[in-house]
Order: sequence, then structure tokens, then C-alpha cells
Amino acid sequence: MSLKSSLNLTEFGIAEETIDKIVERVQSHISGAYIPKERFDEVNNSLKQQKKMNATLSGQLEGLKDVDVESLNNKITELQNENKRQQTEFEKQMSAEKLNNALDRALSRAKARSRTIRSPRDIRRPKLASISRLTPPPESNREARTARLCSRSERNRHS
Repeated sequence: MSLKSSLNLTEFGIAEETIDKIVERVQSHISGAYIPKERFDEVNNSLKQQKKMNATLSGQLEGLKDVDVESLNNKITELQNENKRQQTEFEKQMSAEKLNNALDRALSRAKARSRTIRSPRDIRRPKLASISRLTPPPESNREARTARLCSRSERNRHS
């Protein structure tokens, strides 16, 4: 929303030229100090998140003061196992995304009219290595093209 429209000075009987001059002066005064609301909200929300994280971490540090080494080692191994689990889950999601993208590319190369073929119920989630089977290897494309050209040339000779 512009400053001119937000002030709505025409209601008070002020001429357009005067409004333009007022807006120009106000903008020249605030041009260096003005921060857009979106940027302010972004920084303010970031500050709030940082304060929450600081409070959480301070609480965790207070909780760790009375902890013995053995329980810390157990906690570390627990966190490492959780990290490994999350990593494998992430890798599964990424491989599924790669598969979906490969299927989309193969369907678009094949000029499929509908992509509903790729619904999750129809796919048994093959491994990424089997994606190469989705598109014919280049040699078979060449052989098919050569066969088509040969059959066309033979048709042209007989006609």
C-alpha cells in the first residue's frame, strides 16, 4: 500500500498537488530509516525464535550439570541412532523423489497423455538402479529408427 493511498488526504479537501508534495517530503525523510514491514516481521520472528532456542538450550545445560558420564554416553548413542534413522528415512524419500522425477521424464518423453499411471498405488517402488529400464537404451532407439527408415525406403521403391 502506498503512502499516498494510506494517508487518504483527499477526504480533507487537500489538492492532489499538495498531497504529492507532502508524500515526496515524507518519503525523503524516511528513505534511509524506513524498514519494510515484511523485513521487520522477518527479523522480529527470527529474534523470537532465537530467544526460545536460548531458553531451551539454557534449560538443557542446567539439566546436564547433574548428569554423570555414563548417562551422557548413553544419550549420545541414542542420538546417533536417531540420526541414522532419520538419514535413512531421508534417503528413502529422496530416492522416491528421484524415481518419481524419472518416471515423469520417461512419461513426457513417451508423450503420455496422462500421468495418472504414476499413482503410488501402481508403483511397487523399484530401486533407483531399475530406472534405467524405464527408458530404452540408445542402441534400441537407433535400431528402431534405422528399421523405420529402411521400411520407408522400401515402400518408396515399390510405389
